[in-house]
Amino acid sequence: MAKLAAAKSMDLRGTLVWWRFKPFMTDRQGLEQRLEKLGALKNQPEKKAFKSKSGSAPRTFVDLLPRNSNKSALLRALRFLLKGDDRFYKKLRDIKESVTIPVILPVEIMDEQHLSDIKFEREVIVTLNKQSGELTFNQETTFNAVIDAEYKKMSKLFDTEQLSALLTHIVKEECEGVSIKLGVYYVPDINVENLEVLERIVKFFDKDQIEMFQVPVYNDPATQRAVQAAIEDDMLDKIDKLKEEFAKLTRAGKLSKNLRGNRLTEIVSLIKRARTYKKDLASKAASIDGRLLGIEEKIAKYNKFGEEAAKDEGFLTGLLNM
Repeated sequence: MAKLAAAKSMDLRGTLVWWRFKPFMTDRQGLEQRLEKLGALKNQPEKKAFKSKSGSAPRTFVDLLPRNSNKSALLRALRFLLKGDDRFYKKLRDIKESVTIPVILPVEIMDEQHLSDIKFEREVIVTLNKQSGELTFNQETTFNAVIDAEYKKMSKLFDTEQLSALLTHIVKEECEGVSIKLGVYYVPDINVENLEVLERIVKFFDKDQIEMFQVPVYNDPATQRAVQAAIEDDMLDKIDKLKEEFAKLTRAGKLSKNLRGNRLTEIVSLIKRARTYKKDLASKAASIDGRLLGIEEKIAKYNKFGEEAAKDEGFLTGLLNM
């Protein structure tokens, strides 16, 4: 009782959140319809937000769904069909227009000395036209129809791996959560109310399919050190990746006006995030903020002076040392 009373007297710092699944699949169209009812994302991208490979930056929860491409549907179908089977598949060729995948069958043979050995035969070679989604097979086998049926089924389904990617994105971006350990995230108190959206998504499914856990984190010294270390590591990792990408593009002469705008948008977003974590970063907050502002200044200088700034020997050195 004394421990409980002491915990209640401490300030709430944030929440640890994680989830677990039993493997299941759900209808993608039905999930999209339910996500539409959640409306727009709270953290909307800036006007100059970068565009992802799949198009514009996400603005709704439906936009966060991993793309169910023809290729991913085929790979999931093959993984499902060959699970626990002696057969396996291996990508033979993956180009812009198509992907070719042979299904390999181990066959036991006897060598000249009558000793058992294994050789591998291609039972069938599947080729997928990425654009049309059509499958073709190099020869007729009884397995062809099974692969085709499972592929078409997977094209309409959403699995737990994809659902976990959706929840992870929401926790990191909407709730500004930081990974404490694999699959466990710390959400600062200021954003705990945003976890409601995760709860609503989890409730789309039965309790025996997915379960979410939330544990309050209180403001004691040990917790402060653990949270500070996790957030500092996360921010420094993001800063290093941004610096390295900027330097790489600068050296290659590929830092277009559009890309510079994108990087500035990312820096502004990181500065906002760092200030959200000010309480948790404690004594590290000023250092992180200073580094981000220094990088922002460097990119702004490049925007103003162009390649002349990049030719300065100290430009990239100064950027990378921040």
